[in-house]
Amino acid sequence: MLITGVAAGALAAGPLRAEEDDLPSTLRTLLARYASKDLDGLMELLDPDGCVMIGTDIGEHAVDLPGVRAIVEGDYALWDSSEFGPIDWIHVDSDGQVASVMFQTKWLRHSAGVDMAFTIRFATAWRRRGREWKLTQSLNQVASIGTNAKPGETC
Repeated sequence: MLITGVAAGALAAGPLRAEEDDLPSTLRTLLARYASKDLDGLMELLDPDGCVMIGTDIGEHAVDLPGVRAIVEGDYALWDSSEFGPIDWIHVDSDGQVASVMFQTKWLRHSAGVDMAFTIRFATAWRRRGREWKLTQSLNQVASIGTNAKPGETC
């Protein structure tokens, strides 16, 4: 579905070390579960001690697992089906126990016969729990072109 290995030119930090090489696989699983509306499966990938999430809508922010669940349930009500495209770029930085993963991908959602495509950027933090990586923070935004604020302007 997403990454086969890692997208070309993707790892600015160089090759993954053995202890973090399962991060791209975990990331693919997370996106696949989100796209297929597998809420319980998605929640299994979150840190059981909590996850902070900021979504694309101004009202989407959560500081605990019930809040994250509510954000995702709200998302699922907006579309019938969806799919992620290949990762455009990815950067992984890890000490083996905590990792930062930033990436960009396309997302296509289908709703009431209308297809909408978005480029979404993610900034995520992961914590190793035993042999598994668990999502502990996520921020995403819909990327735009030509909307940079000029000096002195605010959004």
